[in-house]
Amino acid sequence: MKIESFEKLIEEIFERGIDSAARELKKGQDMNEFKKMSKAQSRVEGVMTKYVTFLLRIVAKPTKAYIELKSYIAKQRSLSLYFEMISLVLSELIEDSISYS
Repeated sequence: MKIESFEKLIEEIFERGIDSAARELKKGQDMNEFKKMSKAQSRVEGVMTKYVTFLLRIVAKPTKAYIELKSYIAKQRSLSLYFEMISLVLSELIEDSISYS
């Protein structure tokens, strides 16, 4: 298997995981399901963090990582404080990586 094929496969797995968790998040609109929503949001954010890190470190595509991170943040109504802090650090790492390229 070629490296490019492997990278594409991993990207697709991450994207499917993000999509699946996002669908779970959209299901719960009732306040009784807040706990489920919070858990689903945490799962989406975790997968997104791993995906962006994968793009940055393994695939070495910092521009794509930056776009994915910023587009995810723009689409969300709310983010956990943890993800906000992690995304700030990731953004700085990605910006540094882009500027050194």
